[in-house]
Amino acid sequence: MKSVLNMTLKSLSRLILVVLIAMFVLSAFPVAAQNTGGLTMDVQAGFDGYYKENGLLPVFVTLTNEGALIEGELRIIQGDFGSGPRVVYSTPVSLPTQSNKRVPMYVYPGGFILDLTVELLDENGRSLLKSTSNPLSQQAQGDLLYGVVTPMPGNLDYLEDVTGDRSNAAVAYFQLEDLPDLPPAWNGLDVLVLHDVDTGQLNAGQRDALEKWLHTGGQIVVAGGAGWQKTAASLSDILPVAITSSEMMADLPALHTFTGEPFRDPGPYLVTKSSLTNGEMLLHEDGLPLLAKRPFGKGNVFFLALDPSLAPLLDWSGSEIVWAEVANSLPTLLPWASGFQNGWSAVEAVSSLPVLAMPHVLQLIAYLLVYVIVMGPVNYWVLRRKNRRELAWVTIPVMVLIFTGLAYLTGFQLKGNDTIINQVSVVTGEVGSEDMRVNTLLGLYSPRRQSYNVVLPADSMVQPLTDYSENPSLAAITRDSEVILTDVRVDVSGLETFVAESIRTAPPLTGQASLITQDGKIELAVTIRNDSEQMLENVVLFVGPHVLELGDLDPGQERSASETVGSTNESGLVSINPSGYGSALMQNAAAIVGTEDFYSEPVALSKYQLLQALEEEYLSGYTVPPNNSLMLTAWTDEAQLETAVQDYPFSSSATTLYLLEVPLRGQLQETQIVVPLTLLNWTILGSNNMYGESATDFYMPGSSWMEVEFTPWRELAGLTVTDIEVHLDSLDEQSNNMPSPSVRLWDWQAKEWLDLDDADWGQTAVPDPHRFLDEENTVRLRLQNTGQQDLYINQFFPSLSGNLE
Repeated sequence: MKSVLNMTLKSLSRLILVVLIAMFVLSAFPVAAQNTGGLTMDVQAGFDGYYKENGLLPVFVTLTNEGALIEGELRIIQGDFGSGPRVVYSTPVSLPTQSNKRVPMYVYPGGFILDLTVELLDENGRSLLKSTSNPLSQQAQGDLLYGVVTPMPGNLDYLEDVTGDRSNAAVAYFQLEDLPDLPPAWNGLDVLVLHDVDTGQLNAGQRDALEKWLHTGGQIVVAGGAGWQKTAASLSDILPVAITSSEMMADLPALHTFTGEPFRDPGPYLVTKSSLTNGEMLLHEDGLPLLAKRPFGKGNVFFLALDPSLAPLLDWSGSEIVWAEVANSLPTLLPWASGFQNGWSAVEAVSSLPVLAMPHVLQLIAYLLVYVIVMGPVNYWVLRRKNRRELAWVTIPVMVLIFTGLAYLTGFQLKGNDTIINQVSVVTGEVGSEDMRVNTLLGLYSPRRQSYNVVLPADSMVQPLTDYSENPSLAAITRDSEVILTDVRVDVSGLETFVAESIRTAPPLTGQASLITQDGKIELAVTIRNDSEQMLENVVLFVGPHVLELGDLDPGQERSASETVGSTNESGLVSINPSGYGSALMQNAAAIVGTEDFYSEPVALSKYQLLQALEEEYLSGYTVPPNNSLMLTAWTDEAQLETAVQDYPFSSSATTLYLLEVPLRGQLQETQIVVPLTLLNWTILGSNNMYGESATDFYMPGSSWMEVEFTPWRELAGLTVTDIEVHLDSLDEQSNNMPSPSVRLWDWQAKEWLDLDDADWGQTAVPDPHRFLDEENTVRLRLQNTGQQDLYINQFFPSLSGNLE
């Protein structure tokens, strides 16, 4: 027996050894499934590999087929444990024999990724080929990304040092064919530079996406040079100039005077000649535009008359100064334009369906009261009259069944019989612009357990709205002539949520606002007209973080209003809600929603949750007002996306919140002026041991400090400051009786902080104020609580007095 066991073990050992050797040998040869049969695939992702955090990632797949016809699909799977939910992106593809195709795809990376893999499957789902993309590099949402299309990549690498007001910058080089045809995918670019390329090769989708991107904040630079004709071929209608020819010029003294840098290479220099038609000249040589800019919606179109690959710009230290004019013109978008930040509140906002609202507590009490009365006194009275009280053994169970059936039928009716698509959208842009950014929450409700295909427009992009701990209940997001959420699985009375982004045509609204002086007061005068077919509900106008309520605005209706924001002889401040904690939206939620009773009204609660969804889950604590402009908020019940459910009847509901900037036109004309806090943009530069930093209504623990930068609005650019006073006011009497915190100012000339020796509660004059002002009249203040007692500050800001020219 023992010998038989030994022989069996030896045989098993030999078998295992043979299998291992076979596996090792076979691994050295290609697997049969990897035989591509004349198929090749190349994958290029991102803008030269760059993509923005939380943004869309364009992917271009080039396929070559030298074999038989293939009908199948391309598939990208993103997300896994630790990198977000697993989402499948697919697009159908047809590859005839001897074909070559370039297929665009768009995905959300779902986190930080180094590359991605694209798989080609046939119509039976069998994998034919896999390919990995180029290396990817993630940029922070606030970083600056230049996209350069040129036949000579590398000449503009120095743009990495031209950051404007951004922290970092990167330069991506790619071809015209790499520009997306999906408008939201352009949001990953900040500046597009076109040099010596044939823009006539842009297809209709790319050109439409380009214009929508410009309308919503993009910037494009069209460079001149020997190839100016082909570069401007399809863009002449949006340029700020009319180009006529190019010629050699012996010198450009205005250019090196502007930069303060001598040219490295002597002339002559090739200059593209043009005349200004629409916009402004930023640089010119005796009236000849060298750099011109045309506002285009929220964005800008630049024309550079010089060739970046030739002298004087090539390898010249002054080039960065020239390009800084472009970087410094980047528009400041509303802080809520980047979409939803609080996932939990977003889900709650889109899940709130008024048609499925629970019955009121009084209705439940009335139902229970009727039940008790019928089951008790009424039942007893009826049986007693008939002298058949023994029938209570029958009547009580029957009535229980009846009331239970009524409750069940009522609940069934309350949960609804219809499939519902609920969309809650936030539209951001500028009044009068042609296009606006739209972020939409989608909720698919089903009264029964069912799988659906949900159809969205092809110019939108969507992703599941789930947390990292669960995978979405759908098979794939398929892009073809439409975007289809395939096989969305919804449980009984369940709701699946998604978030989409798109760029949509702006509603026909017009508005104008101006600051005027009247009777020694600074007033804001504003006029808003609604030329759309939708009523604008609860229109509110923000001046910085402060609000002016205008009420409802019917179609065709115009409304004007004015509000005092300061005075010409003292630093006034009109504040509907002076609290500095949180954002301007959350500070004034009651005004925006139209009620303070959020939790008893389902519609109001959904709107309030939408405002919460626009804020970071963990608030930084300080107000972020829109810069140099007013902001209008309003509500409509108009849907922003055309959505449908395939093969099933459905109903729709929609809520849209508009957050629109209203530019200020004109300037104040009063000779003597004191700038109020309302007209100062402020930014927290740093702090220690503080939470909820602000310029108004904040708390300072002992041994804490913060630094704040204040800059007057653009409309006050002509102010010559003669005096500065620091305002420091406490919120309570107890703080007012304590020693005031110390105040320091930044000396722009010495580049150091200097103490304001006489600083105290109230107003303190600043001696020799000019050294504390930069060229934009920016003032930096540092407030430090040197004691151990906590302080409550009402407001802290510099009051600027001077002559407005």
